[in-house]
Amino acid sequence: MIDENLNLHWTIFVDNVVSLVGDKTVEKKK
Repeated sequence: MIDENLNLHWTIFVDNVVSLVGDKTVEKKK
């Protein structure tokens, strides 16, 4: 149970980081 919650939290965290990096990359290209 704890492992599943940690895995879900980690997945969301990574997704947010990827989105942030993606936004910064798009801004630099403009």
